[in-house]
Formats: sequence, structure tokens, C-alpha cells
Amino acid sequence: MVRHVAVLKGESVSDSFALQGKDSMMAWQLLRNAKSRTNPWLPLGFREERAVWRDAHSLFGSFEDRSIRPPILDWIGDVTDDALDETHRYAMDVAGLCTDPRKPAKVVSWHAESLPLPLTILKQPALCAQVKKALEMAENGERALGFGAERLAERFLTPQDRVGGEKRDPDRKAVSRLADSLLRLQQYWAALQVEFQRFVVDLAALGRESIDDDTGRTPALDVWIRQCRLSARQSMDLACRRWAMVTGASAPSRTRSAPSSLLSTKKLPDTEANQEVAENDAAIAG
Repeated sequence: MVRHVAVLKGESVSDSFALQGKDSMMAWQLLRNAKSRTNPWLPLGFREERAVWRDAHSLFGSFEDRSIRPPILDWIGDVTDDALDETHRYAMDVAGLCTDPRKPAKVVSWHAESLPLPLTILKQPALCAQVKKALEMAENGERALGFGAERLAERFLTPQDRVGGEKRDPDRKAVSRLADSLLRLQQYWAALQVEFQRFVVDLAALGRESIDDDTGRTPALDVWIRQCRLSARQSMDLACRRWAMVTGASAPSRTRSAPSSLLSTKKLPDTEANQEVAENDAAIAG
């Protein structure tokens, strides 16, 4: 029997009632620069330029300072030991509408995505933290690409002649426009989408015990970081080809060194180099 009903327009509930953590199917993210007297927590939704898997850490785990996962996943984690097979590969389907940010009532498109849902990750906060770190590494790769594309644009737009004995700096807006035309970030993220699903499955299979005490990373995360570096190099290589088309110059050599020289990947640990150093040290010690 239904005794009381509240009919509301969307999320127009009282400001004193916090929705986050109460809608069983919704994930939430914290908006740090929220205006005063407004709820700083926003529901995780679809965006035209961003796939949902890039925010998977907000679905798999709750981080008090940034995100809250859907309560239904808390319930699934609680009943895993008694009702669900932890070794079975489950999937999580996410569906929803994408609206125009300037006109929230205007529906732009609808989306549906499927992600692997290893129950081990739901139950282990340390593994959720590995997922968050993996996505941070991927974002670092995007920033490295942006830096590399700007360096390419500067090479084309910086005048080689000197005026008054000083070299003129390029117009920053022109550099940004050319860099955007050279770079295709969609290719970078598309190349990582399947690799991310493989990373999640491998992370769950290895478990919490695989986290290295020194680096704080798992072997699955190391493989993922190498994939981010590889995808960034490939995207930078394509940007170099577009640069050659724009300038009419010969394209930079399509070797790993040429695109990598334009990238700033200091925030993407070179796990291959670290492994080589470790092997050399072990050989010397032996």
C-alpha cells in the first residue's frame, strides 16, 4: 500500500536533502568549485566527448574526497560471499541520455556502455585505488599529447626572423588552434578502451597481494601504463603526419624516438626502463 507520494521535477528536492548515496543506481562526483549554497555533488552522467569507462573508479569504488559509487554495488559486494560466485565474470551495463549543457532539457543523444565488473575489485578498496591511479595515468597521457602538439605548432608558427634583435613569440591563440587541428584525442582514448577492460580483468585476477610495496603498483597497472605510453606515441606520430601536411615539410621519422621527443611523459612511469634496471642490478648481484 502506498500512503504518500511526492511528485517532483527532476532533482528539485529540498536543498536540505542530500541525494548522493541514496539513489541506488546513481554514482556521484564532487565538484570542487561549486557555488555556495549549492550541492557540490553531481551525478555521474554521459558526456558527448567522454566515455563512461574513463570515470570507472567512481563506479567501482567510493572515495570520500571525490566520488560515491552506486549503493547497489555496495549491496552486491556485501552478498558476494553468500550468493555470488566471485570468480565469475560479471558485466555492468550503463545507459542514459546526454543533454546539452546550455539547454538541459534538450536531449542530444543516448548512450549505452558495458564494463567488466569483477567482484574482487568491489570488495577491495586497494584495488579500486589501482583503477583510479590507472585512469589518472591515462589523463597524464592526454596532457602529454597536448604539450607535444603545442610544441609542433610552435615550430611552425614561430617566426625565424628577428625584429629589433629579438625573436618574436608566436601568438598563443594561433598555437592552440593549430595544435587542436593536429591532435585527435579520440584516437588516443579509443585505443585504450579495450585495453582498460583487459586491465580490470587482470587486476582482479592478480588480487591485492600483487601490489608492490615499493612502487604501490600492480603488474596489471604497469602493463596499462605501457599501453598509455604506446597509445600516446602513436597519436603523436599521427599528429606529426598532419604537421607535415600543413607545413609541406617532410614528416618526422615514424620511429619511437621522433614522436617521443615531443611528448612530456614524466608523469607516466617508464616501467620498461625500470624493469631493465632491476634486471641489470639482479645480474650484477648474481
